[in-house]
Amino acid sequence: MRNGDIALMLITSTGDEPDVRDGRDLRRLALALKIPAVTTLAGAKATAQALAGMRAGPLKQVPIQDYFPAAK
Repeated sequence: MRNGDIALMLITSTGDEPDVRDGRDLRRLALALKIPAVTTLAGAKATAQALAGMRAGPLKQVPIQDYFPAAK
């Protein structure tokens, strides 16, 4: 992690004491090194879909007001 080889971390837990402790240490290290960390499988799936969307082409920003024209 410290040499820059890791760009994204997926950290899941079984819930037992050593796993929770190790996960906490890994999350803290990822934060300190500014490495994005995902802690759930649902989050990992959403991240993968977002990255695939970014590769597919430029993103288009749409104001939220455009989705609710009657509220203008």
